[in-house]
Amino acid sequence: MKNLKTELDTFIKQLDWTETDSADIIAEIKAQIAITYDEDANIKIGDSKKGGIPDVPKNFEWPSDKRGPLSFVLQYNCNDLQGFDGSEQLPSSGNILVFFRGEDGMEEAVIKYVTETDLIAATIPENTEVLEEFKMEFHQFYSLPGSMDLELEDDGDFVDDDIPTFLNNKVFNDEDADFEVLLGYPQYIDLSQEDEFEDEFEDEDEDDNNENDKEEVVLLFEIDAEIFSEAGGFIGGIVLANELKEGKLDIADLLT
Repeated sequence: MKNLKTELDTFIKQLDWTETDSADIIAEIKAQIAITYDEDANIKIGDSKKGGIPDVPKNFEWPSDKRGPLSFVLQYNCNDLQGFDGSEQLPSSGNILVFFRGEDGMEEAVIKYVTETDLIAATIPENTEVLEEFKMEFHQFYSLPGSMDLELEDDGDFVDDDIPTFLNNKVFNDEDADFEVLLGYPQYIDLSQEDEFEDEFEDEDEDDNNENDKEEVVLLFEIDAEIFSEAGGFIGGIVLANELKEGKLDIADLLT
């Protein structure tokens, strides 16, 4: 789908908006990777997946907190993510592993970046829930911020209709396609929280007025929390762009 961005730009230019120039909308587009799951696929060691047992180096220390071991949620094989528009923000190799404390403590998470290539299925600690396993499939996608972040027509209906429908039909042949994402803008969670995240890592000696030095925040994942919480909803992980590229993911933060 290497022509998808060009087709999307052309489609936007053809829409008749009265309040916002199409060029302003196109300027806000971010590359995104959409994720679907194949529950029947044969999953090999190191494959990108959600749930199941993580693939780790020998002597891997399973993440835990004061309440005990966290649940393994997903792993990305960074090789699988290369070649997509936007993938230059990610490490070029290695595996990214995500662990959560679900249910009443979704604020607890540990993200590991594994560079070793000799991987084995991890040993699951006692009394640790193993989530249902699905192999990930990746698709080129693009996203826009919510309608409140753009000067559109009063109702901003196109954000929930025209552009997502166009993309869903192009990528999935289904205007109501169900998928999760990484990179770009989240579909459901409130990304306004990213300002608080950035503030945590500001250099106190840095000139606050120097906007050019402001770190970009990258959406590392946005998934349906129903996989580990009856409360449902969505949860996302964000990380500073330069830290992500270097695989320094211990500073990632959560948004719900």
